[in-house]
Amino acid sequence: MESNPVTAIPQGLPKAKILPGILLALAYGMELPFPVKDRSDFEVPAGSHDSTLLQH
Repeated sequence: MESNPVTAIPQGLPKAKILPGILLALAYGMELPFPVKDRSDFEVPAGSHDSTLLQH
């Protein structure tokens, strides 16, 4: 992981959202412990959608 001691936090961010924002920035910068697979051409089989997701 590349060391970057400075993380930009928007000035208008509420105090309750600062910690989640920092944790999100740290997670975004982490390396995965496994190789990433290209799944851009992955097709979802018909009938495999969860019905709860269709309500959104």
